[in-house]
Amino acid sequence: MTEKELRKLKRGDFLQLLLAQSKEMAALQARLEETVQELTQLRASNERLNAQNELIEELKGNLDSKNATISELRQEIEALKSGKQSEPEVPPAEDTPEPEPTQKPPVKRTAKQPAASTPKKKRPAYPAKVAKLINKVRKRGKR
Repeated sequence: MTEKELRKLKRGDFLQLLLAQSKEMAALQARLEETVQELTQLRASNERLNAQNELIEELKGNLDSKNATISELRQEIEALKSGKQSEPEVPPAEDTPEPEPTQKPPVKRTAKQPAASTPKKKRPAYPAKVAKLINKVRKRGKR
């Protein structure tokens, strides 16, 4: 409306027009507040998702490096196995007796001696290269 048309309006019409505009303004203000609140929630959610995405990417990188390490170690093991199988086995001499397992005599405990802790399991003897690989894997697992 132009200024001339507003001056021609009666007082009652003018008040009705102002009332309608104020109601529309209140409705628009409420809608704006809802939209701002929704936007704030979406931004917070987006930040959480971005942080999770970064973590996932980091974990993917870790997984890829672990998979590469595993495949390298498998290749080394296969190479060792194939190298071990290609070497002819030498049977023990028939006149050489097999060594008997040694047994330790039982330890007598006195009242002052505490009970000895149980001995650790002995790991099987591996060829030097395989043992080296196993130790490498264990060290990487501790990181």
